[in-house]
Amino acid sequence: MTMEYKIIKHYLKKNDCYKAGKKRTGTAGIVKHSTGANNPYLRRYIDDPGNLGENQYNNHWNMPGVSVCVHFLIGKDKGGKIAIYQLLPLDYRCWGCGSGSKGSYNNTHVQYEICEDGLTDQEYFRDAFAAAAWLDAYICRKYGLKSSAIVSHKEAHEKGYATNHGDCDHWLAKQGKSMDWARSQAKKILEADDTGEKNDAGKTPEKTDKPGASNAASLKAEMAPSKNSKLAGAYIVDTQSDPLVLRTGPGTDKNKIISLKKGSTVQSYGYYGVADGVKWLLVTAGGKTGFVHSGYLKKK
Repeated sequence: MTMEYKIIKHYLKKNDCYKAGKKRTGTAGIVKHSTGANNPYLRRYIDDPGNLGENQYNNHWNMPGVSVCVHFLIGKDKGGKIAIYQLLPLDYRCWGCGSGSKGSYNNTHVQYEICEDGLTDQEYFRDAFAAAAWLDAYICRKYGLKSSAIVSHKEAHEKGYATNHGDCDHWLAKQGKSMDWARSQAKKILEADDTGEKNDAGKTPEKTDKPGASNAASLKAEMAPSKNSKLAGAYIVDTQSDPLVLRTGPGTDKNKIISLKKGSTVQSYGYYGVADGVKWLLVTAGGKTGFVHSGYLKKK
């Protein structure tokens, strides 16, 4: 069974990247980094002493003059457990990989860092990269990406869209692994059977978190806040895994109404909502009305 994680939002509002507030031009993939410092504790980079412990050197990233910031960081909390922190809104253009001969993936990719240790601790490697695989799958589902869209900083440079760094391939190699292996771990999560205990974000749903959550017949969709007539029409459910979840509102935190099989048809009348920069279309399917992630739909 896939380990489940909670993303802790802790925006670095004093960081120059956050203050710049620039948005990505799109979301084409994921860049995976590792920090290059022998310190697996998140307090080195994040000022959250209650959960992470004190940064004695005051050299964290939440201050002006720091020339780096990514969307997520994975590492140890003060108790030594793996945690995932979100440092920027997901639609922000991060300062992660710099530029290469063809441009920069900062414009088009979600990016995260994994805190390195001495690179020889097999248990920490296993736990940190398991969290990374879960995060990869979470981002892929949110933006309709395939696991092939995941690259390391090293691979991004080789493609011409990043500065010349070796992360995180050097760490993987020390553990007898590769980026192909890392992508395969995310792919396994994406291809997991979503019927039953998994939802479309790869999380185990809370069965009693909202009234009526277990009774699809009683669930009604929210009003869609926006309309674009160009979005109207029939669509095919085009997922890597089966099924796609029809929800009461935009976002994976909304209640599930029904599951839609790959290849099934839904009808849109152009109404939609947005969650984390992603359009969720209001559609009818299987006698029900609800919202679905537009990244998993292909227009007929």
